[in-house]
Amino acid sequence: MTRSSASPTSVRFRFRLVRASEEAPSGRRHNGTADEKSLQLGSESWDLVDLAAVEQDGARLLLLLQPSQQPPLTITISISKIDPSDLKHHLDVQRTRLRAEHARAQLTTPQERARFRQIVCPACDVTVDLTPFPETPQMLCPCCETLVTIQSNVVPPENEADFRLCETCGMFSRPRHFRSFYFYYLVVHSGIHTHRSKRCRGCMRSASWKMLAGNFFFVIGVIPALIQLTRAYRKERDAGVYRGLESANQWARRGKLTKAIEGYHEILQRVPCAAGIYYNLGMALYKQHDLAHAASVLELALNDCANYTPACQLLEQCYRQSGDVEKLETLQSH
Repeated sequence: MTRSSASPTSVRFRFRLVRASEEAPSGRRHNGTADEKSLQLGSESWDLVDLAAVEQDGARLLLLLQPSQQPPLTITISISKIDPSDLKHHLDVQRTRLRAEHARAQLTTPQERARFRQIVCPACDVTVDLTPFPETPQMLCPCCETLVTIQSNVVPPENEADFRLCETCGMFSRPRHFRSFYFYYLVVHSGIHTHRSKRCRGCMRSASWKMLAGNFFFVIGVIPALIQLTRAYRKERDAGVYRGLESANQWARRGKLTKAIEGYHEILQRVPCAAGIYYNLGMALYKQHDLAHAASVLELALNDCANYTPACQLLEQCYRQSGDVEKLETLQSH
């Protein structure tokens, strides 16, 4: 979902520290504030330019700090009073802007400054530094994980921001929010286990059937399972130029590559830049141990999106397993 570019200058929240040796947050809650340049956690303050990454797990945020001339530091906090995703978004927008400005300030020659490239992601407003990568028609936003078409003479798909990797199968698709719900009763103890994720339609279906089977004897759990089953099998709304992607992905997962290739080929006729489609095909070929063809397809993915990390990582595995040391060294040097 695209966020508004207007971001509050300051965000206030409450938090508790989660120590590495503990599963649950301990101690009392503290006040926290994040503005355009700094993050205040109780009595401690951090410059956002030193905040290298922010990961979210429910109400928790994991912060990776890399202060200059100090060892990296990881802090996990449990957020209350505000939506944790709103705080994460604020931190991502501000820290990426500051880090891009800092990187640009480190460039000393006109040639270096001429190569500097940064783009604001239209899906989440974070600043993406593309200086280390060759120019390609697409970029991957490392924060919202959206593949964005950035070539000026190419019209991006209207629903481009809806597509990314499924958290379960790892395929480029149109994942939806999915909530698993299990009710258990052990005579002297009962409880509920829930988990939120974003899954493609195929993974939603398999998870929904498992949830129905696991909750079969308890009406409390059957109802949520039936709701998720209905969502999983509901007729898919128009996927635009990516129509047919879910079917092609299902063929690829089953190892029916001829059918999958036909489906992907139809999409490629409609989408001029499609790193995600090439990645799906490359992953399917890799799982069939066809390393040569998998590598060729993954190279096409990187030709469309030079910073597409999933394709780069899988291509490294192909080169490493096939013994192509020269190409592996070239890829790792970029």
